[in-house]
Amino acid sequence: MAHNQLSRTAYNLRAATAGLTGDRFFAALAKALAENLGMRWAFVGEIKNAHISVLAGYGNGAPIDPFDYELRGSACEQVLTQDSGSYQADVAKTFPEDKLLGDLGIESYFGITVRSVTGHPIGIINAMDDKPMAEPPKCAGLLQLYALRVGSEIERRRLKQQLIHSQKLESLGVLTGGIVHAFNNLLAGILGDIENALSATPADNHTATRPLHDATVAARAAGELTQQLLAYAEASGSNRQPIAVARHIEETVAMMRCMLASETKLHTSIPGGTPNVIADPSQLRQVLINLVVNANESIQGAAGTVTIALGTVAANSPDFDHLHHRSDNFTPNAEHVAISVSYTGAGAGAGVGQTDIAQVSEPSSSSKGTSDGIGLSDV
Repeated sequence: MAHNQLSRTAYNLRAATAGLTGDRFFAALAKALAENLGMRWAFVGEIKNAHISVLAGYGNGAPIDPFDYELRGSACEQVLTQDSGSYQADVAKTFPEDKLLGDLGIESYFGITVRSVTGHPIGIINAMDDKPMAEPPKCAGLLQLYALRVGSEIERRRLKQQLIHSQKLESLGVLTGGIVHAFNNLLAGILGDIENALSATPADNHTATRPLHDATVAARAAGELTQQLLAYAEASGSNRQPIAVARHIEETVAMMRCMLASETKLHTSIPGGTPNVIADPSQLRQVLINLVVNANESIQGAAGTVTIALGTVAANSPDFDHLHHRSDNFTPNAEHVAISVSYTGAGAGAGVGQTDIAQVSEPSSSSKGTSDGIGLSDV
């Protein structure tokens, strides 16, 4: 009987999901799981930072809109430490911090870990019910196969999102490059006219030559600014060199203190022994300044603290899954230097939505009414 039931479940899952991809596949799988496991709710989720982002859900006989919930303290967090897990009864009492279980009155729970091609968790498939289970589902092995399929779909979605992001940056780079070259041509003409004016003016006529020399300095300074813009367009003008990151951060912090509101405190958390990195010091400084200024704006003039933290992290951590850009020599199993900027205060609890993340590289896009939106796109 058990074998026939497993065969029927396999047939039903295959029939429900055959030929589907992306969101349609996730939705069909969630519905088929709930119906075939005889459980009231089923979800397909992706790990994003410290949350599970539900890609599709099915409960009480109807689809459930996507939502996010905190991973810490949840039954899902425990399941993700292994390949699968089940709780036949009292699961809400076992995980009192799991608000979803308490809100839905969940009694029993079953979950399968979804892994990436490199083997670390990137998602979860789970089913829940408000009644105890007599025994764990016998189809765990079958669902491991569907977990592989879910994993490949999640990674395909991420690659697509990275491609869209890269295309945005590429378009911005092409536009920037064209503007920079046109601007440089104008500057060359201006400098040429100034030199002609200087050559036609007696050297001892300081009243006439002084403003011409000042104009030359200003035009050349404008030319240097265009080199920073070319870093967007062509990755040129970069001055990559070994940097002692801890000292570089301390120097930048000393510069920034006068830029912040009096209510904002700027702290650093910098352990000893952090290795050097290869980077452009001016670009790294600009990144730090923009992130701190952005945090200061979010605090909105109230009391708050901005913290710059430095440390080393393992690159195979799930925290790296959402990165849009990685260097050519990014090594999955190596230690990497990480710099983070965080803040507490009035704007710290607002949260960042998927729309904000999608638009973060677009100049003039901002979630704060007082901001010009340039800071994060520059970062």
